[in-house]
Amino acid sequence: MAKAFKSCSVDGCNKNAHWSASGARGWCGNHWSRWRNHGDPLGGKTPDGYALQWLEEHVSYVSETCLPWPFTTNPQGYGQVWLEGQLLLATRVMCERAHGPVPEGKPYALHSCGCGHLGCINQGHLFWGTPKRNQLDRVKDGTSNRGRANGSARITEAKVREIRRLAGQITHEDIAIRVGISRGHVGDIISRKRWAWLL
Repeated sequence: MAKAFKSCSVDGCNKNAHWSASGARGWCGNHWSRWRNHGDPLGGKTPDGYALQWLEEHVSYVSETCLPWPFTTNPQGYGQVWLEGQLLLATRVMCERAHGPVPEGKPYALHSCGCGHLGCINQGHLFWGTPKRNQLDRVKDGTSNRGRANGSARITEAKVREIRRLAGQITHEDIAIRVGISRGHVGDIISRKRWAWLL
C-alpha cells in the first residue's frame, strides 16, 4: 500500500518525504542524498541566482583567454543557467547581455575560440551567427555528430571511401555484401545522398 504524501521538512521544498531511508529524517530523496554526500541537506547546491549573478559580473570580462563556466554544464559541455524559470545555455545569455538581442537570421551564439564545448563564455569570443555557420564551426572544431560520431552511423569514413573507390569496378550488390550494408545504402553513398560532406 502506498504511503500518504508527507512534505519534505526543508523550507520551501514540497517534494514527498516518503522515499526509502530519507523519510526517517523528514527529507525528500534529493535532500537526503545531499546530506549523505555533503553532510548537509542543503550541501552541494549552488545558491539560487548565484550562477546568473556570476555571469552578469563577468559580462565586461576582457581577455584573449577563455572564461570557463564554473557551474552546471549539459552533456555536450556547454554551461547552463536558470533565468526566469528556464534552464538556458550560459553562452546565449552572455551573448545577449554583451551583444544585444538575437538578430533576425542569426539565432546561434557562436564561439571564435572553438571552445564552447569546454564551457567558454568569454563575451569577447561570442557572436551571433547563422545555422549554416554553426554547422561549419561544429565540423571545424570537431564537435559535429557527422560520420562515426553519429550514434546511428553503421559504417566508418574508411568504409565510405572504400565504397566510392569500388564504384564502377564491381556491382552495388557486391559492394553491399563486402561492407555489410544494403544495396540502397551503397547507392546513396556513391550518389552522395549520404556522407556528402566526406571527400
